[in-house]
Amino acid sequence: VPDADALWAVNRQQSVMFVDRDGEILGVRGPYYGRRAQLSELPDYVPQAFLAIEDRRFYEHEGVDRMAVLRALLANLRAGETVQGGSTISQQLARNLFLNRRQTLNRKLREMVLASRIERRLSKDEILELYLNRVYLGEQAYGIDAAARRYFGKTASELTLAEAALLAGLPKAPSDLAPTGNLEGATERQHVVLEAMVTAGFITPEQRDEARAQRIRIIRRPSVERAMGYAFDLAVEQARAAVGENTPDLVIQMTVDRDVQQAAADSIRRRLGNRAFGRRPLQAAYMAVDRTGAIVALVGGTDYNTSKFNRVTQAQRQPGSTFKTFVYTAAIEAGLDTEDVRYDEPVVIDGWRPRNYDEGHRGAVTLRTAFALSINTVAAEVGHEIGPDRVAGVARRLGVRGMPERNQFVPPSIALGSIETTLWDMTSAFAVFMTGGYRVDPHIISRVTNSAGQELYVRPPYQAPRVLDAEVVNRMNSMMGAVVLRGTGAGARIGDRDVAGKTGTSSDWRDAWFVGYSADYTAGVWVGHDDFTSMGRTTGGTIPAQIWADTMRVAHEGMENHPLPGYEQPVRSPQEVEMASFFDDLAEAFGESSIIEDLTEIFN
Repeated sequence: VPDADALWAVNRQQSVMFVDRDGEILGVRGPYYGRRAQLSELPDYVPQAFLAIEDRRFYEHEGVDRMAVLRALLANLRAGETVQGGSTISQQLARNLFLNRRQTLNRKLREMVLASRIERRLSKDEILELYLNRVYLGEQAYGIDAAARRYFGKTASELTLAEAALLAGLPKAPSDLAPTGNLEGATERQHVVLEAMVTAGFITPEQRDEARAQRIRIIRRPSVERAMGYAFDLAVEQARAAVGENTPDLVIQMTVDRDVQQAAADSIRRRLGNRAFGRRPLQAAYMAVDRTGAIVALVGGTDYNTSKFNRVTQAQRQPGSTFKTFVYTAAIEAGLDTEDVRYDEPVVIDGWRPRNYDEGHRGAVTLRTAFALSINTVAAEVGHEIGPDRVAGVARRLGVRGMPERNQFVPPSIALGSIETTLWDMTSAFAVFMTGGYRVDPHIISRVTNSAGQELYVRPPYQAPRVLDAEVVNRMNSMMGAVVLRGTGAGARIGDRDVAGKTGTSSDWRDAWFVGYSADYTAGVWVGHDDFTSMGRTTGGTIPAQIWADTMRVAHEGMENHPLPGYEQPVRSPQEVEMASFFDDLAEAFGESSIIEDLTEIFN
């Protein structure tokens, strides 16, 4: 028999608990073991409830209670079948850790031997604490803390006497008596436990009556997989890479912000509406990171329960005009200015004829205007002027993988996003502008422990390399700010906050994108069909920009508006100020509803 720390993990099934940055539980996969509950942290009546009903002479025997064995033997002989077990807490612990539950003489003898060895190895308090943390209490909950959270939504240290007695009654038949499905049976058993506690002298009859009168509220566990499933998958993947594939019993501390994650999942379903269902559902993906690269939200599709395919990391799609960001970044690095003039006119480049979405031409425009209005001909001309290989090099440097290497041919159509990439890479690359020119390393886990609290992994410090000059970033902030202020990304505006970004729509409206940032967060949204069919004139400035704005409002709630260097401050007319005040009054009167947000977008 090993020591207490080793016994904590022996023969445990594979289990993963996910917690947020504050340590609050986000979800559990597999058996639920909860947190390690120490006797010193528990109210006295919690262990007393189990002692009273399971092993009243626990502190007197040496692992096997001979009197209890004789009483059980006599009762079973009289009944002609097994009606009483007579197992001590030490024997139950031995069975839970090392043996099966088959009712055989061989197993019973081995249980007694192991219980005696455990008693010689550990103190009584260590045995009781280990038992309380490993006992099965139904609904895949192993241990007092797991059961307290699963049934009552609280920790083991917060249990009332009535709740402790109800849990203490479950080991007899944990599946049959689980209060989620049989509260009446669990309550009857609770009354037996309370009576046993009075007989043992642990509580008074008055306390028993008060506990019986307390109404027990069993919580219903909402399914978190629908909103969190993709994020959980990525967290497990990163944790296994850090601690090994065969390490059981993981507690993964994630970087996810629960509110932003839920807002993203809700907005995707609401904005897609009925188009998210049917034989050919419209799909969407979302990813947001903070300045350190910590992922605050990740949604890989409309419904994890329907499809496990993660469209953030796995879907290779054409980024369309969002890729123009790298064209103009490369152009500024090459010495061009945002106010340089180029001509929006028919153009042919090596036999390629880029066209604008509206099929029209505007003539002379500045690079700033061409970018804000996402004019294809000018972007193609600029890309050809500075060289497609320079554009690919900037994208590669900022974090877009899969770009042609320096000695490979780069097609001129790369300027309009003809090369496929992922939402992960595009969001990571845009985050460089948020940080002032430094690469980020997106990650979704910060720490991994086991449920005993032993630390298995802590994310090491990341030395972010500078990949863009600050002056180039400032000019691109101005360019991408104009996209939101008066260009194709107007749907992404969130009040007066400095936000910048770029819309993107691939040919035949197969993909729609919006990737943007503030000084605090960068987020990317993709919308499209998995089978690459057209969405029918759905552009990056519509649904993707709206989803982006929905989630960024939540992410920035209560935060100061940190300015983006180089950002062009909008000049608002008296009518615009009056209209903004009107909608502020509406929001105060009726609450922050999606209808008011939509009306604000329309009137803006």
